[in-house]
Amino acid sequence: AAHRRLIASVHPDKGGTEALAAQINAARDLLLSRHKDA
Repeated sequence: AAHRRLIASVHPDKGGTEALAAQINAARDLLLSRHKDA
């Protein structure tokens, strides 16, 4: 839920940048992959 709220505020369609949205998505993917490995 936190990712969804954050990405909604920085999404390129909402005035954010693609780079920032990509960075947030990469962080989410990293955290999820570490969670699955645990």
